[in-house]
Amino acid sequence: MDCLVSTQELRIVGSLAFVFLLASFWVELVAVKTDIGGFNRAGMALQRSGTKEIVQRVVGEKNNPEREQLRTGLRRDFVLILSYATLFAALGLLLTQAHVSGARWLGIAAVIFILGAAAFDVTENYKTFEILSLEKTNITDSMCRNLFIISTLKWLLLFLAIGSLAVVLLKLLNWYSFIGVLMALSAIAGVAGLRSHRLITPALITLGFAIIILGIIFIFTPQKILRLIC
Repeated sequence: MDCLVSTQELRIVGSLAFVFLLASFWVELVAVKTDIGGFNRAGMALQRSGTKEIVQRVVGEKNNPEREQLRTGLRRDFVLILSYATLFAALGLLLTQAHVSGARWLGIAAVIFILGAAAFDVTENYKTFEILSLEKTNITDSMCRNLFIISTLKWLLLFLAIGSLAVVLLKLLNWYSFIGVLMALSAIAGVAGLRSHRLITPALITLGFAIIILGIIFIFTPQKILRLIC
């Protein structure tokens, strides 16, 4: 069967990896730090606390300048959502061509999972904008709980997508599988992070290392990857 991808397309995927990393850094530049309820980032506190007591303390009064910084972060986050959805969907489609059992279905599953994660991420942002527009006393437990549920679905689908890609890479049974190991560790820590939010950060850092390696390989040695999937 003719190969459906070329070295040029692999380099594009590699470039998408670095676009994702740059977008992540860009969002982190405006992250609001906090020390409330065991959270060190205000955004994570809004997503994962699920209670109005913590959310009200994090956002403060309506004229709190940190609310505008949170809005800036949310606006930048739309760029991050587009970057990771494009990257992981492209990877999923690419790995459907890998010469290992189940690669097609795992790749398709990754695409479905990541698009679902992106959809919930966009919804989460709009729900957060809604909370930030309210007086502190008008923020309800129901709103915070809904945001928590949407956040949970987002993170779950994201790490399921990463896990699906990891399985394909692990099945290659060569040194490229090291990327799969990193992504698998990220997925495991990320899913565990749904119970303990402190694990989400190391999960994302581990994913970042995997993406750096993947991006370098795809850009500078795409021919080697091409031999594995064509």
